[in-house]
Amino acid sequence: MADTLGPDLSDRLAQGIVLNSSAGLDLDEVDHTGKPRFRGNPTEASMLWCATERLRVNYETMREEAVLVARRPFRKVDKFMSSVLRRPGAGTLQLYTKGAPEVVLRHCASFMDTDGSIKALSAAHRQRILRETKAMAHDGLRTIALTTRALTDAESEAAGQDSTA
Repeated sequence: MADTLGPDLSDRLAQGIVLNSSAGLDLDEVDHTGKPRFRGNPTEASMLWCATERLRVNYETMREEAVLVARRPFRKVDKFMSSVLRRPGAGTLQLYTKGAPEVVLRHCASFMDTDGSIKALSAAHRQRILRETKAMAHDGLRTIALTTRALTDAESEAAGQDSTA
């Protein structure tokens, strides 16, 4: 998967999976299917294993290098969760959100294409994504949207952090 996606998209995807999750993997202990034992939510653990195996990231190192500033846990009624983190070398705080595509996409104005370019998210493209995720869910697949963006200075101050610290 890391070879198929551009490096920017691969990195953002890994960050969204790893940094906006409290699940963990015990890579030294596998179950009867050969998958690592996990701690936390099974869906989050599956995504974490995918990031480890397919995106080739060390999730523990990635988490150690980032500073969690705030987290809004998942609530079934809202269908999303978010984390605000400071990453090494980043001049701003980053907001990571994941959840039901129909909920998360309401707040998106742009998307990162496979080549790493940021493009406007048109109404037609949004509807195409929602149709695809609905079809996937109909086939019994779990669909989760991941987003990230830098917080503005005002948002950083509201989170109790100086965005330039």
